[in-house]
Amino acid sequence: DFSATLNCNKAVEVSGGVDIDANGTLVLNSIATNNIVNGNFVARPGSKVTHDGPCWSNIQSCGVNLLVKGDMRVEKGASINVDGKGFATGYGIGHGSGQGIGTTCPSHGGIGDAQSSANCYGSILCPVTFGSPYLVAPSAGGGQVKVTVTGNLIVDGTITTNGGRDNGGSGGSIWLTAGI
Repeated sequence: DFSATLNCNKAVEVSGGVDIDANGTLVLNSIATNNIVNGNFVARPGSKVTHDGPCWSNIQSCGVNLLVKGDMRVEKGASINVDGKGFATGYGIGHGSGQGIGTTCPSHGGIGDAQSSANCYGSILCPVTFGSPYLVAPSAGGGQVKVTVTGNLIVDGTITTNGGRDNGGSGGSIWLTAGI
C-alpha cells in the first residue's frame, strides 16, 4: 500500500485534470481564493480531500475552496472530510459556554439547542463559515467546503463537515454548485 499527501497552503491552478488515487490525501488550505482545476477532478475510493484544523483563533484561516472547469466525481469510498476542523475550543463566533445547568450550545446555521444556545450565525444562501465548539475541551466545530463545478458533479462518496466528536461542536459549511 502506498499513500501520499499533498499540502497546498496557497491557492493553486492545475492546467489539466486531477485524479487522487486510493489512500491519497489532498489538503487545500486557501481561504480567500479558489483552487482551480482546468479539467476533470476524480477522487478514487479511499482518497480524501480536506483542510488543516482545528483553527486556534477567531479568524477563519483555511478551507476547501475548489473550482473545477470540467466534471467532478467523488467515488464510493472517497471523501471530502473536514470534520472537527472548524473553530477550536474557546474560539469562533457561536461557541458554547459553561458546564452543566446553564450551559449554551454552539449555534452555526441554526439554533444549537432549543433550551440554551449561543448566538446563531452563518448563511443558508452563502454557507462559508466554520462551525463552533462547545466550551469544554477538547471540542471543535466542522470545517468549510465550497466546490464549484462547471460540468457535472457526481458524489457517490461523502462530503462531511461535522462538529468534533468529543464534547460536541456545531457542523461547518458545505456549498456545492454544479453545471454553471
